[in-house]
Amino acid sequence: MSKKNIEIKRYEASIKQGLSKKQVEYNKSIGQVNKVRDKKKDQYFKIFIKNIFTFFNMLLLALAIILIIAGKWKSCFFIIVFVANTFITMFQDLRAKALVDRLSLVNKEKITAIRNSKEVKIDANEIVLDDIIILKAGEQVPCDGIILDGKLELDESSITGESLTQRRKEKETILSGTYVISGTAYVRINHVGKDNYINALQDKAKDFKSPKSLMYVQLNYLFKGISVIVILIGILMILQKGLLDSIFDSWEKFEQNVAPVAGALISMIPSGMYLLASTSLVVGVINLAKENVLVQNMYSIETLARIDTLCLDKTGTLTDGSMSVKKVVQLDDIPFNKDKFDIVMGSFNKAVNDNNFTATALINSYGNKGVYQKIDSKPFSSERKYSIATLEEIGTICVGAYGFVPAKTSEDEERMIDELSKEGYRILVVGYTKKVLNLEKTISNLDPIALIVIEDGIREGVKDVIKWFNKNNVDLKIISGDNPYTVSSIAETVGVINFDKFISLDGKTDDEVREAALKYTVFGRVKPEQKEIIIETLRKNKHTVGMFGDGINDTLALKSSDVPISISCATKAAKDVSSIILLNDNFNSLPQVISQGRRVINNLQRTCSLFLIKTIFAIIVNIYFLISGMIGGVSYVFTPENFYGWEIVTIGLAAFFLALEQNNNEIVKGKFVLNIFKNAIPFGIGISLGVIGLFIYFDLIIKAPITIPKTVSVYYMSILSLIALFAVCYKPNLYRSLVFSFALIFDVGLFAISYLFDKHFNLLDIDTSLAPLTILWPLLIALGCTIFLLLIFYFIKEKRKAKWLIQKN
Repeated sequence: MSKKNIEIKRYEASIKQGLSKKQVEYNKSIGQVNKVRDKKKDQYFKIFIKNIFTFFNMLLLALAIILIIAGKWKSCFFIIVFVANTFITMFQDLRAKALVDRLSLVNKEKITAIRNSKEVKIDANEIVLDDIIILKAGEQVPCDGIILDGKLELDESSITGESLTQRRKEKETILSGTYVISGTAYVRINHVGKDNYINALQDKAKDFKSPKSLMYVQLNYLFKGISVIVILIGILMILQKGLLDSIFDSWEKFEQNVAPVAGALISMIPSGMYLLASTSLVVGVINLAKENVLVQNMYSIETLARIDTLCLDKTGTLTDGSMSVKKVVQLDDIPFNKDKFDIVMGSFNKAVNDNNFTATALINSYGNKGVYQKIDSKPFSSERKYSIATLEEIGTICVGAYGFVPAKTSEDEERMIDELSKEGYRILVVGYTKKVLNLEKTISNLDPIALIVIEDGIREGVKDVIKWFNKNNVDLKIISGDNPYTVSSIAETVGVINFDKFISLDGKTDDEVREAALKYTVFGRVKPEQKEIIIETLRKNKHTVGMFGDGINDTLALKSSDVPISISCATKAAKDVSSIILLNDNFNSLPQVISQGRRVINNLQRTCSLFLIKTIFAIIVNIYFLISGMIGGVSYVFTPENFYGWEIVTIGLAAFFLALEQNNNEIVKGKFVLNIFKNAIPFGIGISLGVIGLFIYFDLIIKAPITIPKTVSVYYMSILSLIALFAVCYKPNLYRSLVFSFALIFDVGLFAISYLFDKHFNLLDIDTSLAPLTILWPLLIALGCTIFLLLIFYFIKEKRKAKWLIQKN
């Protein structure tokens, strides 16, 4: 039977029975199931493409093919390093992808469906057409559907761009990709799979892509700039060799000149730098995955290293999320005795059906038996900050935060609330009226009948976490919907600096919130939109902001932050917009996450300068040889082998191992590429001037054979590359000392092999017949001049740095 002729049956099952097993199987058999195309194969294919078909890789491969054709096998040793780096990076990418997929499965949400008169938990891709599902606060709508029973308050910003929540009731349509802010409803599925309004949101957390970050963008610009320079110099060099040296006149001339041309181009290519950056980030992802941290955005590791401000809610971070009713203060004229009050509260809990931490504390204290039946109800929302229900025989009960429940408290009651709040307790006001109210209209004039005192449990180990943030230059902003006195008291208990700088944002204008964002540490009575304003203000004032949140009311703030961080038990809305998810639900592991980011980027900023030193050197030297060749002097003479000591040992192996080192967790400041340029320019210019000086002396002044300055330059470059490595290893520890020692041994080994096996395996392509003194004196003079210039540069740099610190302090 063709798909066009398949009969699609529609079922109108009741909310108690749901679809039968036979009906579910039939819908699956005709493809009416919520499955979308699996992107895994495409994602793995993209990893292969990303790692292999880069501009530099293709250029290196082309040069290798030309060298092989010309019979210059020795000059092709660089291809081994290129292939090894490529496959190491690809392996790490694939490994990280597999870990992300596995962690995403652990983190996968289940949907509650009614089938065969039972509630069952199923994956979103198992939903079939006409299934009956139950949606609750914090969940994402998996498919388009129609509400059969209940009411929902929805965040539709992901599909409409409208930040205000929308209320949906019976017989109204809801769309996939939206999020439930509050309420509970039975929903019949109207569309599945590709027929959904926004099926692209499905499995968003498993998309493996490299989102753009500051470092990613800057590296791309850098490589594009270098690519242009490589192409231009390559074209000019080929024209020079063709016109002046006539290398295309015969195969013999081509063979003689192809190695220097290839050497000139290869010397300018920092291909290993991109591979090192990618590998380091992926290793960071893998290390975090081992600690049950899901990184949904690889480049967020870079931003983690730059976080100087972290915004937190109180609940679930400073506190462990557990709450208990410490006591109840019954106010004057309460219409119920204690026993009846407990029964009324149990019926209220049943009616509003909330599932947040506060509601759990109330249920633990009063239960949720519906002795008095519900007439109407509205669950808690972060905008209202209260729940309300109308019960038969009782009237209307409203429970929520002080200042938001529409009930007028006396001065004595307000004084009592303030005193309890300053002690760190959360105070709920119970408002009441005998009237049956229309809850769709504005509620007012309730009578306060009781205060419920809620006690938060302080998270174990949180004081050590706060101490780490204080010590490592991360400012904390505590943003909460609770009374600022309560939040400030808890902040003081756990050791937050400036806990006494607190403010209530209730009734504040957007401009007042922006002004407060930079002055205060603790913010109480904060609405979701105000959280977003605080974070945007901090970012506009050049702070790198991390946001830790787990609720639907945190979604706007998470989206606005540089690094959104959540936990596995968070609402799906919060997790979908988060770059980092702590699968162990442990806020205490956050320092380790930030440390991992700092380790990766601090190491990269130090080691990537080794690559740029050679690129800067190569560009300057190539320009010199182009000019020299055009005016009748010596043209480019270096072959790829001349750089093996520098390329393979100092840059390749040493940089790779230094990038994996543990470090002191200093915060990363400044622009990534600018930082590595600052470290690379002195050595790049210094080494290039030394080589140019050697060729001017030997070629133009004393007219020595070209093999002499070439050989001396290889020694000079190898030694100065080790000095550059030593500068990177400054403040040596055991690990850095070992890396430097092995680099020195390998470098000496390359020279030893070149001398011992000169005729068959001269690895560095140097003239081994030169007398030691012929090499030694010019080498020492060149090294002395260069080191002297470098010392002057660093002296000036340190002097300026000291002056800046004095001015800053």
